Amino acid sequence: SVGAGYQPIGGTSVHLDYAYTHARDRVRGLDGTTAGDPRVPEWAPSTVPAHVITASAFRLIGRRATVLLQGRLQSGIRYTPHVSGDVNGDGRFDDRAYVATLADGNDALALDIDQLMANAPGNVRSCLQRALGTIAGRNSCAGPWTASLDGSLLVRLGSANIYRQSVLRIDVLNVISGLDAALHGTGGM
Repeated sequence: SVGAGYQPIGGTSVHLDYAYTHARDRVRGLDGTTAGDPRVPEWAPSTVPAHVITASAFRLIGRRATVLLQGRLQSGIRYTPHVSGDVNGDGRFDDRAYVATLADGNDALALDIDQLMANAPGNVRSCLQRALGTIAGRNSCAGPWTASLDGSLLVRLGSANIYRQSVLRIDVLNVISGLDAALHGTGGM
């Protein structure tokens, strides 16, 4: 994890952090998804994002107001392709997907997989291509990178005595989605 801060004269402060995490979990099929005997433990990537960048900035406006921005950019969360059913007979609907190919002899299923890959986002397509002809690995896929930006305005009300002040706080959450909806409409986000 690396961080840097910058505080120039004039009431502005900026802070930037980067964290890299390489985490693996050892779980049994009973604790997560399964591809065979649910009692056998295995190691696999954790669902913790590998890369996280956070930034915060605040600016004093006069003697009574503060503007605060907080942003976060993170790599995709790992997930496991699974089926909606109990393939291995353990009574749990948590079995990993088998990604079929034409060589498996089930042409209809393989054609469905091909159609899914043709229309899927790039990260899903690459995950399925790695798993062709096998049972998908636990947490073998990763979702897209995500970003968030939140803002706050704090205004101190009342007397100059710090013990007799009230603070009006206005928070604006998920600013990026709000701007996206305003610019592209909710159907084009």
